[in-house]
Parts: sequence; C-alpha cells; structure tokens
Amino acid sequence: MGVARSQAAATLPPKLSNDSPSGRINVIATEDLLQRIEEWRAAQRPIPNKSEAARLLIERGLNASPAPSRKPKPPTPDTP
Repeated sequence: MGVARSQAAATLPPKLSNDSPSGRINVIATEDLLQRIEEWRAAQRPIPNKSEAARLLIERGLNASPAPSRKPKPPTPDTP
C-alpha cells in the first residue's frame, strides 16, 4: 500500500508556495457539485485540501480537451 500512495503522491502537482504568483477566484457551487468534489477529494491519496482539490480539478478539466471554438451568435431578426 505504501507504493501505491507514493505513486499517487508523485502524480499530484506541488502546492502553491508562498512566493508563487497567484490570484483568487470565488466560486458558487450547488450542493450536488460540492458533494461530488468532497467525494473526489476523499478518493485521493494524499487527500488534498479544498483549494488544492479545486486547482487540480480545474487543471484536469482544462487539460482534458481543447477549448471549443466560440462562434459569434447570428443576429436575430427584430420582430415586432
């Protein structure tokens, strides 16, 4: 079990250090999303704190697939 934990820890990015350039974001989430995040955290070894879990999940999501192209919406005709 010690090997599995060390391998899992090796895949996690390092936590932000005090001198890392960083910014804050606030996120409002549904209870369902919060519960899913907590379940994901509990399955990780070592268990990340909530901020680290949010960073990890955001990084994974951004790295998972390229961003969709944003096409401008066609103008809608004015109807009286």
